[in-house]
Amino acid sequence: CVFWDPRVIAVHAALSAQHVQRLAGTDPYIFAGDFNLKPGSGPYRLLTQGSLPPSDPDLPPPRDGDPWTPALQEPLESAYVKAQGREPDFTNYAQILSEAPFIDCIDYIFCKPGIKVVSCDPLPSRAQAKGPLPTEAEPSDHILLGATFNLG
Repeated sequence: CVFWDPRVIAVHAALSAQHVQRLAGTDPYIFAGDFNLKPGSGPYRLLTQGSLPPSDPDLPPPRDGDPWTPALQEPLESAYVKAQGREPDFTNYAQILSEAPFIDCIDYIFCKPGIKVVSCDPLPSRAQAKGPLPTEAEPSDHILLGATFNLG
């Protein structure tokens, strides 16, 4: 994954969200996973606003002869933002050999606008983090997210 280039991450985010929206049609959908993008980044704004303005430095450049654009049918809503008012403090705490640890939010639970988020599982703050992960208590370098939705 070319996580250091937000334009590449924007392409990945847009293509995957477009595919989910196309498959769902008018049905409710939940779109969750490791997106490798931070809250407030260009790719995050693309998902939560539906597009990026032409002046955004994270907007992927158009390709000659390719009509595709990184715009969604509708913006996605974050379950954690809807339920708790903000994204988790962190969802990934990793370290490769002697490099500095990475600790940030890169995992999300998104949903179709209008779906009721009943609750989201509480997550630790950075101050409570015991890592880097994985550890004996947490078998992944990502912490488990959880949300309850009311689709009716």
